Amino acid sequence: MTSMGDGTRLESGAFVEVRNRFDGSWCPGFQVERTVADGYLVRRCRDGAVLPRSFAVGSVRAPRRPD
Repeated sequence: MTSMGDGTRLESGAFVEVRNRFDGSWCPGFQVERTVADGYLVRRCRDGAVLPRSFAVGSVRAPRRPD
């Protein structure tokens, strides 16, 4: 388990949003596959694919609730 900057811990299977590396927006529809030394490996929910690159702790967050 890895701690996010705000102290939140994300475990394997947790639904998350990831920061888009191109435009900086947050993208929903992912799950934590596992933690790695530099952050998280994530699985895309729509097709089950594990993305080939890890995401830094600051680039993964718990889904935001609509206002």
